[in-house]
Amino acid sequence: MKKNQKNFFCFLVSCLFMFNGCGLETVYYLITPSVTHNTPNVSSVTDVPSYENAYFEFTTKDSDNSSLANGGFKFLGTGIYYKIYYNVSSMLSANSSISAADESVAATKMISSFNYKPLRLKDSAPSPLIPSSSSNQRVYIRLSNYHETTSDTSVAVLKIDGVDKGIPSRSVGSGGKFYTFDFGRNGIVGYDDDYNKIPVRGYSSSDVDADPDVESDTNNYSDENEKLWFVDLYAVSEGRDDTYTTYYSDVLHLGAVCISAAEEHN
Repeated sequence: MKKNQKNFFCFLVSCLFMFNGCGLETVYYLITPSVTHNTPNVSSVTDVPSYENAYFEFTTKDSDNSSLANGGFKFLGTGIYYKIYYNVSSMLSANSSISAADESVAATKMISSFNYKPLRLKDSAPSPLIPSSSSNQRVYIRLSNYHETTSDTSVAVLKIDGVDKGIPSRSVGSGGKFYTFDFGRNGIVGYDDDYNKIPVRGYSSSDVDADPDVESDTNNYSDENEKLWFVDLYAVSEGRDDTYTTYYSDVLHLGAVCISAAEEHN
């Protein structure tokens, strides 16, 4: 055997042993939630969802994702992420950028680059918000209340398959509770003033008084009275392997709603 041929043969054998010994890295591909039943949209400060349409509703992909579970991988459930904007153009620009991202990095871009935060419940912080199930789950989310004392169809609530799971809330709070999305409902009977705070704009790591779930863009408010806030939501399937590496599916944009801090019923 010629010297060059012999060296090449030895190289191939070495590679074979190396791959057999180390194994190839396993990559898990989660299925994105893809069925939306109601997607509220904000296109401008005057084109916002009516209160009847100001809710989010979609179906998870638990059935498909649960089949990925094995000794080294666990499907965790479906995370819901939000961000509060005061400028509509900033929100629409972020939507375009996230939509254009490759599906393998869209969730990371949404969370790390655009600072979207996980939606919580007022008294707890399940992670992810929608725990995994063996079958698909229908999720309903209404962030803020509207004449909730006279109609139970417009109360702030998270429901899974029609079952009330609690009040959807922000990722910031105090005293073991998270702030609600009923911005500015202070001094109203039946409401806890400490948890209905108006968001503080312009978050940065050096500004400890600002809120980390509010856009950091320095653009002006979209409305001249500085009372309108726009909350944007995404859903993403989440899993984890035995090295505690988190895996994300592509993201599903659930839409956006407008919340007025100047109105009791917002």
